[in-house]
Amino acid sequence: MLKKSLLIFVMIAAILVAAGCNKTEAPADLQGEIDTLKAQVIELSEENETLKAALTSLQGSDTESLLELRNTLDSNLYGTLNALIRGEHAAALESFTSTVEVKEGNVVSLYGKGTVEFAIPERPMNLRQRAFWQDGASYNAIYEIFDAGYAQPNERLNTLNVLYLKQDGVWKIDAIFIDE
Repeated sequence: MLKKSLLIFVMIAAILVAAGCNKTEAPADLQGEIDTLKAQVIELSEENETLKAALTSLQGSDTESLLELRNTLDSNLYGTLNALIRGEHAAALESFTSTVEVKEGNVVSLYGKGTVEFAIPERPMNLRQRAFWQDGASYNAIYEIFDAGYAQPNERLNTLNVLYLKQDGVWKIDAIFIDE
């Protein structure tokens, strides 16, 4: 009995091993699907490379246009500040949005839920731009003030914050103030 059981067990094991070792090709419908998927992978890889190249090109031109905008607004700011110092308030106000006013030697701007004031300096300021960024139709620039142009210098290193808005395709100063 033990020999018969052992013989049956060995035969069943041999049949299972033989069945598992049978090498078969994938059915035709699966092979067709595999070929289709391989073709899609190749096509999507090529499209991905094209999109990467386009993105790299756009990022390069975006950086260049942002730097060009930065240079233009920086130059315009110096002209505006100099016009304010010379007392040419009407000319300087052309660089500001309609919510900005010049009152009693100060540029008054709406900012947040209140107003901020920038005292017009007596002589040109010595500034170095520390940061700038654009977010859609707004642009912000922060300058370190090395010499504020006031008769009584401040011992602290302050910053001049300038906020621009793009209105009808033109960048205008919406707020200007000194921050400690």
